[in-house]
Amino acid sequence: MGSSPTAVASPVYNPVNIPQTATDAMNADIAGFNWSDANTLANYPGLVAGNTANIQQTYNALNGPLDSTVQNQFVSQGASGALGSFGGGNPMATLGDVKSGAGSNATASSLANQTMNLQDANRTAWDTITNQSQNLPRAAGLSGGDIANLSIANSGGLSASNQAAYAGSVNQSNASNAQSNANTTAEASAAAAVLAAVIAAL
Repeated sequence: MGSSPTAVASPVYNPVNIPQTATDAMNADIAGFNWSDANTLANYPGLVAGNTANIQQTYNALNGPLDSTVQNQFVSQGASGALGSFGGGNPMATLGDVKSGAGSNATASSLANQTMNLQDANRTAWDTITNQSQNLPRAAGLSGGDIANLSIANSGGLSASNQAAYAGSVNQSNASNAQSNANTTAEASAAAAVLAAVIAAL
């Protein structure tokens, strides 16, 4: 009689540990950023200092009060323009302590327009500097797409593992049935041979 086939266990499926992988990716990215920053500072200190100062100066220009020197220059330009147009104009018109007139109004209007233009220029400068590659926000760790792909891979791997285990179970069952049928056939053949020998001896 043949022995029954030995069952072969399917390998255990080990899915990707997504939370741990996300933590490892975050730590690796942060370590890389820190190394890059330290290396740049060590090799190009002037570049780092200049960029930092540029950012601060642009921020101050955008959010702080109008520099007095610039304001005085705007007023002088407005007064000069008013003088040419109306024969008057007073640099003190915007302070409210002189009588208003066509020239005074023109000076105030010029100051307002030039100030708005400067603000527009400052906003453009801020947008430009914050969109430079070295100043863009950094993304660390896994993205949403990365996590979704890992989840899909885990689901697919688990499904494949379950299918392999099922196929192994079916193959084991088929092999056992085949062995059992073979054993039954052998037993029947042996019994028929014994019966034939008994009949021949009579």
